[in-house]
Formats: sequence, structure tokens, C-alpha cells
Amino acid sequence: MSTPSVLGSLPTEQRSASSSTSGVWRVEGPLTVYTVADARGLLLEQLRMVRELELNLAAVLACDCAGLQMLCAAHKSARQAGKVLRVVNCSPAVVSAALEIGLAPEEFAASSPTL
Repeated sequence: MSTPSVLGSLPTEQRSASSSTSGVWRVEGPLTVYTVADARGLLLEQLRMVRELELNLAAVLACDCAGLQMLCAAHKSARQAGKVLRVVNCSPAVVSAALEIGLAPEEFAASSPTL
């Protein structure tokens, strides 16, 4: 099983000298029980570096309940730290996993493909 990877560097931009940094993290590969421990550590590290993080899930090939739980927990951690975590471009695998447990993807993602 492969570990989700980070594509690009973070933070991706500094908007201005007086504003906070923001970053984009593109998750690639599976987001499952076999990979969430590593992915969680990487995600928390990225959240520590920026105030706003966009989590792009377009390249997630597989997702299960553990992956969804990690996304929900990360959102909660970000909110408690006064940060913004924005989930975008959910892959069909993420959408399918969410629907299987009765969760509408738009409840946790800024943009998701239409089924």
C-alpha cells in the first residue's frame, strides 16, 4: 500500500506581508485505513505551517471510513486552532465512500464532482 504524497511545496504563497500564509496540499493515492496514520501526520504538519490550507482530493484513488474520519478530525483540529481547512475536488472514490456512510460530500467539501 502506498502512502498519500504531497505534490508541490508548502506554503504555496504569501498573500501579503500583513496577511497569513495559505497552502495547497494535493493528496495522491489511497486514503484508507492503511495510509491514514501517515497522511494524518503529514496533514497536521501542513496545518501547522499555514493559516489556510486547501486539501485537494482529486487524485485520491481509494477512500474508506478511516479516510473520511481523518478528514473530519482534521477539520475539527483546524477549527480549534483558528485555522481554515478547505477540502476541494473530491475524487469519485471520496464521494462514493461518503455516500456509502450517508454523508453528502458537500457537507465537508467546498467542491465535489456531480454524480
